[in-house]
Amino acid sequence: MNDSKISVRYAKALFNLAKSEDILDTFYENSNFVFQILQEKEIFDFLKNPIIKNSQKIELLNTIKNNISKEYFQFLKLIVENNREEYLKLIILNFKKYYFEEKGIYEVELTTTNQLTDSVIEKLKDLLTSKLGKKIIFQNNINPEIIGGFIAKVEDVQIDASIRTQLNNIKKALKHN
Repeated sequence: MNDSKISVRYAKALFNLAKSEDILDTFYENSNFVFQILQEKEIFDFLKNPIIKNSQKIELLNTIKNNISKEYFQFLKLIVENNREEYLKLIILNFKKYYFEEKGIYEVELTTTNQLTDSVIEKLKDLLTSKLGKKIIFQNNINPEIIGGFIAKVEDVQIDASIRTQLNNIKKALKHN
C-alpha cells in the first residue's frame, strides 16, 4: 500500500471518529499540538525508528498525554502499535484537510519578506473571506529572497506577485529580444 493511501485511510478514520464523537475541534487542536512536537527531528526520528520498541515509543507519548484528549492519545497508541509512525505527519496534514473542508476554511500560505502586522493580516482575511465566502487561516512564511511583494497559495492555486519573479520575467523577456 502506498504512503498516501495509508495516511489518507488513517486520517479519514481519525476525522470520522472525531465527527461522530463531536470532538472535531478538540482533535484539530490536538493535531496541531502533536504536529509541532513532530517538527523536532529527534522526536520524529525516535518514533519512526523500527529498532526502538513500541513500549518505549508509547512511553514517550505518555509525556504529552495530559496535553491531548484521551481519544487522541488512543489514536496515537494505535499508530505505534500498527507501526505507522512514519506516516503520522501525513496523517495529521490529511486530517487538517478534512477538517478545513468540513468547517469551510481555506488555509492561505502567504510568503513575504518580513512578518506582516496583525492589522494587515486582518485586512487580508476580511478581503479574502468576502471574495471566497469561506473563513481564512493564514500561515505567514518569511523569505527575504523574494525581495518584495508576496507569494500566496490557496489550495492548488499560487499567486506570485514577488519582485524576484517580476525581475526574472523581465530578464527572460530581454534575453528573447
